[in-house]
Amino acid sequence: SSAVGKILYQHSSNSMQLNTLSSERMRIASNGDIKLMGGNQMTNALSWYNTTAYELASIENVSHSSYNDSGGLVFKTAGLSNSGMAERMRIDSSGNVGIGNASPQVNFVVGDGTNGTGLEVTPNESSGYVNMNAYDRGSSAWRTMNIGGDVVTLNTGGTVRMRIDGSGRVGINRTPAISNSKLEVGGADNVPLINVEASGTTGGIGVGSSKVQIFHGTSAKLFLTSDGSLGINESVPTGKLHVRDNNFAGYMGIFSQGGTGGGNHGMYI
Repeated sequence: SSAVGKILYQHSSNSMQLNTLSSERMRIASNGDIKLMGGNQMTNALSWYNTTAYELASIENVSHSSYNDSGGLVFKTAGLSNSGMAERMRIDSSGNVGIGNASPQVNFVVGDGTNGTGLEVTPNESSGYVNMNAYDRGSSAWRTMNIGGDVVTLNTGGTVRMRIDGSGRVGINRTPAISNSKLEVGGADNVPLINVEASGTTGGIGVGSSKVQIFHGTSAKLFLTSDGSLGINESVPTGKLHVRDNNFAGYMGIFSQGGTGGGNHGMYI
């Protein structure tokens, strides 16, 4: 029969060939490289079996749908109780890796096994950042990303910048340590550490010199000391309320009652 198997040594190339059904299936090259030959798709090209002939795992090669000279690898394992082989991981012809996803569209995807919702990681060398997204390619929809841990930290430049501890306290540039606090921000003295902005105007709050300070832009306007004294444009209040106006012209303070403008009823200083 012409459909025979054989082992052939090729003196011209100093290689060993293994044939089945009169076709070459494997070659050991002169440098020791092993080449598996089997066409554009070699189902179960390399398989593992147990002693009862159940297939346990395999590695297959797959070619690009349009280009026979570009290939990928598919890794399969058997489920429990001989429930059959299933794809677990794939490296496609462009180098994208999919775990639980047979059609990875970015560099690394961990999916749910249905080619739907997955965690996608995409390095962007030209922009100098890495994208990490929870995305459903099947329905082109963003999904919720949950990050769990006893303590969750966010780092930049190898330094912890934000920390969420087990009680839900958030620390930015500091480890949260105040028992009833929910947000703690650390930083330099006498600068606005927390800011709000609208229409180009910013306002913020900071601490320094044992005082809480309220800022307009980067200029501190209100100072609350540890003994409860309040200074307006006065960083060292000498009474419980100390107002300073270095450009005094007219009233320094107006205390009024009523609607808008208050009808200017009250005390003028």
